[in-house]
Amino acid sequence: MGAVTIQHVIINSGDTVSGMFKQSYADLTAIQFPTIDSAAYAYLQCAWDTTSANFVRAMAADGLGYFAIATNAGSLCATLQEAVMPYENVRVELSAAQTDVRTLTIISKRL
Repeated sequence: MGAVTIQHVIINSGDTVSGMFKQSYADLTAIQFPTIDSAAYAYLQCAWDTTSANFVRAMAADGLGYFAIATNAGSLCATLQEAVMPYENVRVELSAAQTDVRTLTIISKRL
């Protein structure tokens, strides 16, 4: 059985973008959202380094739009494999600012 890594990133109250997490060498990755409010979608921003200006939204594998997770209000867990596998530096962008601090959990596993 492979090693599992747990990371936590925060989206501050009034913000839409989380802190960065590392996606290094993971074969499987998922994200768990706590109860969030009023965000219809979560997008992934990826970068080859940690400079904030280099982060851009990840495209869906079919190339027809951004990789987006329909979050709505509430909590959920979603796989990230399609969008972030080649990237080491990733952060989450919600489509609406949060009214409280949100802690997202990133679960990565090496097979």
